[in-house]
Amino acid sequence: MGDIQQKHYETMNRKLAKHNKNEWNVTLIKLLLNFSCAVWKVRCDYLHNESMLTTENQVRAMAWKLRNELRESPWKIRIEDKFLMRRNKNFYKKALIRNLSGWIDRVLISMQITEDTDNATRQDIRKWCRMPLGGYPQ
Repeated sequence: MGDIQQKHYETMNRKLAKHNKNEWNVTLIKLLLNFSCAVWKVRCDYLHNESMLTTENQVRAMAWKLRNELRESPWKIRIEDKFLMRRNKNFYKKALIRNLSGWIDRVLISMQITEDTDNATRQDIRKWCRMPLGGYPQ
């Protein structure tokens, strides 16, 4: 490839031809080495991040996040399901994934039931504004 570049330099105007075949070869090799190092670094970062983001780690992170949310807002689950909050830290770190997934499902179902119940029992104030005197909403 250097020979082709040398022919190109020979056809150029002498004032513009500041480089030669050897300089071009060295520059090309440096560029290829830098490119291959960058590609290798991206590959290593990708593999490292992929191993950090396995399904198991994602489930554990989701369970921990849900646990923290329940600690801050315990009213989001039913009273009957408060026992779900009594798990120690080792449960989130060492439990089998199927156990964590089951725990997450139970908590999400309890949260959904609580939300549905709240929505069903919540009254719309507009109904009471249209109410006839001494009567009930229409």
